Parts: sequence; C-alpha cells; structure tokens
Amino acid sequence: MHLSRVSIVLFAKAPVAGRVKTRMMPQLTAEQACRLHERLLQGTLKRIALASLSPMYLYSTATDHPYIQHCAETFEIPLRQQVGNNLGERMYHALQQQLEQDRNDACILIGSDCPDMDQNYLRQAVTALQEGNDVVIGPAEDGGYVLLGCRRISAAMFDDIEWGRETVLEETRSRLDRLGWCYHELSTLTDLDRYEDLERYPELLGAIQHSH
Repeated sequence: MHLSRVSIVLFAKAPVAGRVKTRMMPQLTAEQACRLHERLLQGTLKRIALASLSPMYLYSTATDHPYIQHCAETFEIPLRQQVGNNLGERMYHALQQQLEQDRNDACILIGSDCPDMDQNYLRQAVTALQEGNDVVIGPAEDGGYVLLGCRRISAAMFDDIEWGRETVLEETRSRLDRLGWCYHELSTLTDLDRYEDLERYPELLGAIQHSH
C-alpha cells in the first residue's frame, strides 16, 4: 500500500514554570522542570526534521507562547491550537483534522517526552501503516504510548480513557479489538515523566541542573 502523504504531528504544552513536568518536582525546581520541557521539545523537533518525513505540524496548548512560536519558526512548521477538554479529545481533533480536512493518507502523532524516539522509529511507524495496518502504536514503559499513527480514526479510541494511568495502552488495544481494526506495535520506549526516568539520562539531568 502506497501512502503518498503521511503527516507527523507533535503535541506540545507551552513551557510555563509550574505547569509542565510537575511530576519532576520537588527534585527539580519549577524553572528546571520548565527548561527540561523546552530541551525535550527542541530535541524531538530536531529528530523529526532528521527523519525527513513530511508534512510536519506543531499542535500546542498555547500557540501565542513566544517559545512555541520560536520553535515553529525555527523548524519552519505550521503551528496549530489543540482543541478539546481533555487529551483524548485533543488527539482525536488533531487526527481528524489531518486525515479529513488536510487529506493526508495517514497521520503519526507523538509527544515530546521520549528522547529515545529517533528517525528510524518514526520510519518504522510509517512502514507499519504502509503495510496496511489501520493503526500503529509506540508503547511506553509506563503503560501509555509515545506514538499513535492512524490511517483512520474513531472517537471510540479516545472516549472515557483515564489519561496518565498505566492502563491507557491496554484500554486502547481493547478498543481497537472491538473496532476490528488491524494494528501494529513498535518496540517499547521510555516516557520522561518522573525524576526516576530522568536519572537514566545523566547528560540531560546534568544539563538541566547546571543551566541558569
């Protein structure tokens, strides 16, 4: 199956101290946690750019934030507002917009919390969709997922899921089974949500602790 247009969507919160990476506190200050968020976002954008997959979009909770605008300008990608009352609604809206309004054949949605997600991983996701799977999932160690790629979507994939819980991936699998859709899972990666996760990346931790 040839998919001529596969878009990559990066979901990113605006870097506001005290509102991002809050599970890293109190080991990190609010300002350090915010800098970590910025660093992870920059790193993810660089890796997506290296993958040379296009088109690429940045969906943020606050498109008017200077840092978010700076990222969109630096990487020359369209900036869009996330729409919805919870993460599920926001993801569904973005995917629906990409597939139905923008007429992409498939869309791969990722966050910025996974430093191990490289261009090879993104290409594997594209391959899984080209092989005919309706959905591709990148599982996270914490029971969620770091990547969701779709050729088609249903609100049933996102309704009434308790986001942030360790049951997200399991629940998503059962929804896809009920829909009768084919899906493929990539290798499991680490989402950087807690301080214990960050300790596994000493260079990143050192850079955050010594930055001002």
